[in-house]
Amino acid sequence: MTEYISLINVGKYEGASFGACTGGLDPTDHLTQNYHSNSILQSGRNNSNIRDSPPDKMIEEQDRILDPKKRIQLLKEIQLYLADKIYYAPDTVGNSYELVSPKVRDYKPHSQWIRADSFRYVWIDE
Repeated sequence: MTEYISLINVGKYEGASFGACTGGLDPTDHLTQNYHSNSILQSGRNNSNIRDSPPDKMIEEQDRILDPKKRIQLLKEIQLYLADKIYYAPDTVGNSYELVSPKVRDYKPHSQWIRADSFRYVWIDE
């Protein structure tokens, strides 16, 4: 697996690859990591080696905009541009169901991408 990841991160693959592509809490994280040309090498997840000037410039510009309405407008323009190009094949994630015993305490539902600290305070009442 390590060899596979090291190869796709430098664009040495045949076919398609995808995986968890979630970013941080701000759109800049996701856009920069997946679409900006600076993220082609090991520093990001731009595994498709996208080198496209318009999204690079738009991503950088939206990160400097302080007016929320103007920034949202540019983010929508970025989405439309990227949707038109279809650099990555769209994919969906199905529903997730969780069944928890009544003995389990302090459990809280979490996103599909489980983090270890999600269970830090979970305990069983016997």
